[in-house]
Amino acid sequence: MSKMVDLLRLTAVQLQDLLSNGKITTVELIKQTLDQIEKHNRNGLNLRAIISVVPRELALQKATQLDLERERGHIRGPFHGIPVIVKVRRITRLS
Repeated sequence: MSKMVDLLRLTAVQLQDLLSNGKITTVELIKQTLDQIEKHNRNGLNLRAIISVVPRELALQKATQLDLERERGHIRGPFHGIPVIVKVRRITRLS
């Protein structure tokens, strides 16, 4: 990895700046994100905050594709190449 980033403190704008300036790649961001999830979700702190994670191989394939697009000058939008975790609130129906 070229650079470890503080995934908890950097904003999407800061991450996009690192990506745009070649200081980190999407592949590196994805690896760091998945490593942190693995380290703390079921192991370590055992947070159990994330229910489902895309398979690592699939995430890295997509990250590689996004890095290639960036190299060719195609940026899909402000979140291009930035990993996102979606929090879903479970709704329970009352009868």
